[in-house]
Amino acid sequence: MSAAAIFARERALSDQRRCREQVSPIERLLPAEIQADSAWNVIRNPAFTLNDGRTLLPTQYWSVADGPLKYPVLDPFQPRITVNGVNYVQEWTNRIDPSLISPQNPLGVTSTTNTDVHNVTHTINRGYFAVNHSEWGSRLSTMAGIRWSQYNFENLLGTARQRQVSDNKSTSFNLGAAYEWRSWLSPYIGFSDSHNQPSSPTSDPYGEPPKLSHSIGGEIGLKFTNRTCKVSGTLGVYSVTSKDNQYLAESVIVNEINPQGLNGTFGLTRGTPVTVDLSSRGAELILTGSPTNNWRIRFGGSYVDASVATTREFALLYNDQFHANTQGQVTYRDGSAVYVNPTYNASQPVVASSTPGAIPLRIAMMNTPGNPYYANPIAVSGQINTGSAVASVLRQVDQVHGPILTGEVGLPITAIQIDPGFVPPAAIQIVNKGNRNTGSPKVSVNLTNIYTFSDGVLKGLRVGGTVALGWKRVQYYYYPNGVDPFVQKTPYRMPTQARFDLILGYERRFKKYTWDSQLNVGNLFNRYHLLLYPHPSLGWTGNNTAGYDAQPRSYVVRTGVKF
Repeated sequence: MSAAAIFARERALSDQRRCREQVSPIERLLPAEIQADSAWNVIRNPAFTLNDGRTLLPTQYWSVADGPLKYPVLDPFQPRITVNGVNYVQEWTNRIDPSLISPQNPLGVTSTTNTDVHNVTHTINRGYFAVNHSEWGSRLSTMAGIRWSQYNFENLLGTARQRQVSDNKSTSFNLGAAYEWRSWLSPYIGFSDSHNQPSSPTSDPYGEPPKLSHSIGGEIGLKFTNRTCKVSGTLGVYSVTSKDNQYLAESVIVNEINPQGLNGTFGLTRGTPVTVDLSSRGAELILTGSPTNNWRIRFGGSYVDASVATTREFALLYNDQFHANTQGQVTYRDGSAVYVNPTYNASQPVVASSTPGAIPLRIAMMNTPGNPYYANPIAVSGQINTGSAVASVLRQVDQVHGPILTGEVGLPITAIQIDPGFVPPAAIQIVNKGNRNTGSPKVSVNLTNIYTFSDGVLKGLRVGGTVALGWKRVQYYYYPNGVDPFVQKTPYRMPTQARFDLILGYERRFKKYTWDSQLNVGNLFNRYHLLLYPHPSLGWTGNNTAGYDAQPRSYVVRTGVKF
């Protein structure tokens, strides 16, 4: 940030020197359409454990051949709906039961699955600051600021039935100076040492909460204008090093590191951000001009060289552990063998050993493709497919013999009990030291022109547009031929960005009132690429996805009356 910008910000705050407190409670709920009877009462079957004994509205499909439909099935705020003659009402997917509230279940939720999210988050951000802005004669201006802040974060986790708390305190300061060397040229310098709260409270793949980031940066540059003040600009260079920043991993990699197994996941929550150190340096040029009274121009160009200074990789975890004996048989907790029908029966996943034709479930059956009880393991992680028949079997609990699953999570991948047909990697690298930061171009240029007609039949009309160009943008990194600890991940580079936006407006005054309308057309020429993205772990041999590198043409109309 330039010294001038810092001055403006601190001046605006200087008359508010008092403790500030912001309380932001956020309740995250996932409502769903639940089957109801003719009187709109929710239908619950105590014998059906999934979804708290309720039946959810099945996935609905509709054609978009004639264009998108705004509300094809129901209005999102509509509490009741009838589909194919069946009534459904809107209700929380993770129902609250006050009788279940305890230190281990602070919300009293009835389900702990990740699909039944019910979290309540409270944040408090408070602080004190002081600013000094001094002018030393007519040429030199200095600024000094200091800020003490405290950030409290509490997350009541319905899925994990736990409480996650973070309490961070920090002191930050900044210094700056500007000198009017000539009437048209002013060099400036700025330095800051700052602590910043995480942009997202989401935890890393192991469920560890994010840390407070610490950045040290400096900027030096020039502000200039011509003698007629028709052209002005800023040229600056900067350098920033920061610790404990959040770097977003791909969600598919998080699912491979800490999968939502039959026993759940390791940690209170898991997410895509990981903590890394970053180094960034660059330069920026901004020019504004008015060649005539009716013509305004703004040019911006930047060069950003940002890279990661930390290598982060995570060992794979095993979250599917079940009871088994040395003979390779799947058992209940008390060691009794689990018996199944030769052909899977969804209404009777397990049977008594005395049932005619019953056979003991063996791990070998889970390893055999084509077997009704094949685990159909997920690529990379070796996780038992949660939609497989054997997954339904393993979830069963016998009132006498106990559960089949051990409930253990976070085991090393070497504890895997099935043979997925491949060897899961010991760890997956998310980012390597020296990798360029993702999501933004290394070089970018932006040019905006606006011309306003001040007389004639076109008086009040303004016409203009923006040209935006960007080069060398890395979207993410991937393993080209599958996870390999001896191979560096490859950057997936986006095509050169070239976007043209149109600005068209009209202003007309009627006595004391002024009518003003404007049309903005984004991506005027509707130019974009449909890209095929390689799988982050499996490369081009995995389940590839596709996407656009820019938004299609869009229209925004704004109109108003000023008086």
